[in-house]
Amino acid sequence: MFQIFFSTRGRMSRKVYLLFIILPLLSVYFLMGIFLGFFPERLDQMVILYLVFTVVAGWISVVTLIKRIHDFGKSGWYCLLSIFPYVGVLFLLIFISMPGNKGPNKYGPDPKGSRPG
Repeated sequence: MFQIFFSTRGRMSRKVYLLFIILPLLSVYFLMGIFLGFFPERLDQMVILYLVFTVVAGWISVVTLIKRIHDFGKSGWYCLLSIFPYVGVLFLLIFISMPGNKGPNKYGPDPKGSRPG
């Protein structure tokens, strides 16, 4: 799990990337909804908890984006393009929709194993 959530080394397939982008965000909102439902009087603590979960989910999003970029054989520094309006959205859509390089590259083996033709 450390390799998935905290290390920027390696590559990530589209399917796994989408899973690790959507899952943390949904879990943050789900947990916050439950917490607010059971403890509405503790809004100040919920805000702190929300900020902690948001930072963790943001970190997971950045790490998985870097691994997804590695699947194309590009440097993880390309993730900085995602902070620019319009260009960032286009950049993310490209990396979500296109398959990565077939076979191993300098960032590691193919995350899908050996891909046929």
